[in-house]
Amino acid sequence: MVTLRNLVIRNFNQGVGTFGFNNILVDNCRIENNRQAGITITGQHKLVVAKSVLQGNGRRIRRWGYEHAKSR
Repeated sequence: MVTLRNLVIRNFNQGVGTFGFNNILVDNCRIENNRQAGITITGQHKLVVAKSVLQGNGRRIRRWGYEHAKSR
C-alpha cells in the first residue's frame, strides 16, 4: 500500500501519477490547479481518496488501463 497523507500538490502538469500495480491511499490532501489531472492512474490499481480536495484540475482523476477507484 502506498499512502499519500497531508500533502498540498498544485500547479503541475499532473498532481499525482501512478504506474504499475499498486494499492494507493490519498488521505487528507489538497490536489489543485494541475493542468491535465489531479491524479493519473496507469495500470491496475486500487485507489482510495479520503478526506481530500481535488479542484481546478484538468480532470480530477484520469484513468489508463484496468483499475478500481472509489472515494469515501
